[in-house]
Amino acid sequence: MASFLITQNIGAGNIVGVCMDVSIDFFLSLLGILKTGAAYVVLSLEEPINRMKYILEHIKPTIVLTHASKKQMIESLNIESVCLDEEHHTIDQESDAHPDIQSDRLSPVSIQYISGPTSMPVGITIYNHSLIACNEALQESIFRDTGTEEIRFGCFASFLSGYSHRYLM
Repeated sequence: MASFLITQNIGAGNIVGVCMDVSIDFFLSLLGILKTGAAYVVLSLEEPINRMKYILEHIKPTIVLTHASKKQMIESLNIESVCLDEEHHTIDQESDAHPDIQSDRLSPVSIQYISGPTSMPVGITIYNHSLIACNEALQESIFRDTGTEEIRFGCFASFLSGYSHRYLM
């Protein structure tokens, strides 16, 4: 996924929207975006359209990763999108090698929007150092002697996506 995103000119300093139902493509997108050094924003079409427009105006995503079922709505907002379910063959042809990306501890990895005090969304930026610290804390305190890879990935994926565990089960 990261190699495919790099061919789409995604890299450090870019913000990528992710607008799809929770699926394997969803998590592969998040991990691929992180590997490129870019930051992601999870977008939901269940939000009121004015809220979505407000968020998109503020983040100005380079691209939005989506599925064909959501493409028309994304394009109606004048945002460039890539439908991953239409690009599986192309993505499968890309290299599995880890890209050589340089990012620093202060690089943003995610922007999560919450309702603000004025009823307008407020973006909270998660930085690289916070993600690293969270992962290290999970490894040391929770997963040191227990937990399978699947459980570790599930918990970490929950943190990445901003979804609570109830949406992932």
